[in-house]
Amino acid sequence: VTAGLGFDARTKKYKVVRLFRGDYGDKQHIKCKIYTLGGDHGDDWKPPAAGVPFRFCRAAQATISHARHDKALPVFANGFLHWIIRPSFVVERPRAAILSFSVTDEIFAWVQSPFEVSGVHLVELAGHLCMVRDLLHVGMLEIWKLNDYGSGGWSLEHRIDLLRQHVGRDDLIQPQIIRVLGSVGNCGLSTERIVIATSRRKVVVYDPVPHSLRP
Repeated sequence: VTAGLGFDARTKKYKVVRLFRGDYGDKQHIKCKIYTLGGDHGDDWKPPAAGVPFRFCRAAQATISHARHDKALPVFANGFLHWIIRPSFVVERPRAAILSFSVTDEIFAWVQSPFEVSGVHLVELAGHLCMVRDLLHVGMLEIWKLNDYGSGGWSLEHRIDLLRQHVGRDDLIQPQIIRVLGSVGNCGLSTERIVIATSRRKVVVYDPVPHSLRP
C-alpha cells in the first residue's frame, strides 16, 4: 500500500488517498480509496468515481512496489499527488515516469520526465513539483522544476556542485542516499534555501544565491 495526504482547493478539505493491491480473485486487482477529513460520510473510505482505469493499473502496481522497496512517499504539489514509477515499467512506457492523481477531480494522469527516473526522487519546493537527480558519481545534484503538466515541460533550476563545497564534503558525496527534504524562505524557488539530508545523518542547507552549503 502507498498513501498520501492532499488538499482539495474546491471543498477546502484534506483527503487521504490510498493505492493498494486487492485480493487476487478481485476483478479489479489495483484499488484506490479516498478518505475526506471532516467529510459528510463519517469514517467511510470511498473509491474515486472512475476507479483506477485499466491503462493505469500496471503503473499503479509499479508505484506501489517502488513505495514499498524504496520507501518513496507520494509528493503533493499543485493540487496533485505524485508517485515515481519503478524504472522497469518506464522502460516499457517512457512517457509514464510519474503517476499523478488530482485530489479535486479524483482522476489519474501521466507526467513525463526529461530523463530516465533511475536515481531520482520527487519533492515539493516553493509550491512546485520538483525532481531531484542524483549524480553523486560526478559529485553533482540537480533539481528540475515541472513547468507544464500538459507538455511535461521541465526546467533545470539548480545544479549543486558538491565537490566544491567545504562543509564535510565527504559526507555529501559518499552517502548511499541523499534527499532534498524541502525549502525554507518565501522568495521563490530560485532564492529559497534548500534543505538536504544524507543517510549519514547529515543535514545541510543550500543557498542558491552564493551557491553555498552550510550545516
